[in-house]
Amino acid sequence: MLNMHVLDGPNFCVGWLRNGGVEFPDWQRNGLLQSTSQALATQAAEEVLRVPVSEGVFTLRDAVDAEEMFVMSSTRGVIRVESVGSKAMPDAGFAKELSAAMDTVCEA
Repeated sequence: MLNMHVLDGPNFCVGWLRNGGVEFPDWQRNGLLQSTSQALATQAAEEVLRVPVSEGVFTLRDAVDAEEMFVMSSTRGVIRVESVGSKAMPDAGFAKELSAAMDTVCEA
């Protein structure tokens, strides 16, 4: 199961902090719809937080090895993922930082 690809969910997108950068499933290469939340999060991470962002085709193993995992939607904002299956996910405080950075971008 850890070799399966990570995609987005219904009405939310997923991302994580790993190795000092943010990673998102690439919507084009994975056959997904483009996410406005992900586009805003990318801009906020790069321009406000100065954290590199990459998009790609990732496995569940990549995601569960993250320093923090989060989901995002335009109605619910950024929400930290507490667990994936039976694995507790760490809290690096990044979801809160990213949320504040997204607010900064929107206010500009």
